[in-house]
Amino acid sequence: MTAIGLLVANFAKPLVARISSEFELGTLFMYIFFVAIGAGAKFSDMVGAAFPILVFIVVMVLVHLIVVVLIGRFMKLDLAEVMIASNSCILGPAPAAALAASKGWRALVTPGILLGLFGYAVATLIGIAFTTLLERFL
Repeated sequence: MTAIGLLVANFAKPLVARISSEFELGTLFMYIFFVAIGAGAKFSDMVGAAFPILVFIVVMVLVHLIVVVLIGRFMKLDLAEVMIASNSCILGPAPAAALAASKGWRALVTPGILLGLFGYAVATLIGIAFTTLLERFL
């Protein structure tokens, strides 16, 4: 699917130029993606087995939110930019784009995706470095 999307975007520009409502269509497909992921989850299993992890994640997200909002206020950034950056750091590019799209912040969809992908790239390098260190010392 990724290869097809890249081929169409790069080699079928006249076809892509005629498409209207691409933003709305992309938003619809993102929501379908989220529903498909969540549809297989059993709520009772999640609550029973993962409650301690849930509490830990809630504490981490609240601390992250407080730090990000304080830094954003100190740097005089717009709250929308801070929220998309925070969302992108915690959840990744797709939820950040979905939040920006749902709030009507079209200008923040692409930065949210790029920041999330940048986070993936940095985290991958950190993970590889950490794994290499563990292999050498263990």
